[in-house]
Amino acid sequence: MRTEGHLIKPTSIMTAVVGSTSTLALMTAGVPAAADGLYAGLSAGIFSGETPTAGAASDQDDYELSGAGLGGFVGYTSTMANGLTLGLEVAATGPVDGDPDENSSYDYAYDINWLVDAKLSVGTTVANNISVYGFAGMSFANTNHYWREYSTGGYNYGLGANYDMNNGMFVGVEVIQRDLDGYGFELEDDSGRAVSQAITLRAGFKF
Repeated sequence: MRTEGHLIKPTSIMTAVVGSTSTLALMTAGVPAAADGLYAGLSAGIFSGETPTAGAASDQDDYELSGAGLGGFVGYTSTMANGLTLGLEVAATGPVDGDPDENSSYDYAYDINWLVDAKLSVGTTVANNISVYGFAGMSFANTNHYWREYSTGGYNYGLGANYDMNNGMFVGVEVIQRDLDGYGFELEDDSGRAVSQAITLRAGFKF
């Protein structure tokens, strides 16, 4: 996983997440997790990978997703008798930049205007106020391709972790991968699809 000019090592990310959640667990031992039910919140993510509007495979190195995207989410969770938590969530993300070729005059020609993710999740509590989960679902996007808009869709999957506070608020981190239909061309993986990733910080409230 990489952003422009930088390589993001999964081991570094996991080390940071595990270290942070362990510290929070020690600081808040005995605080119960927030109740199941409806929740909503805001998110901010860093994106990388292929943009679905870049076209031919030779363009992918020049037209990659880059930068941050802001969004919001709403969902519902329910804990089963066996301790597993099932969830359903819909999330929307605002504009995400698609890097223009430095030799191109088409600025902003390959941006994603918006993304909508519908996700089903399964999780469990690993400490009194820390939970982890995995998810999969469908993604839909509206993008720019030169002077026209292009709508696309595909699927998503990933992992996340939440830290619940005793006032109903929670903060979390989520890693998501999206596999979207490309703009009618074969991309790097020769399947006509664009694969991208995002690391997202989240904050919300359980009602």
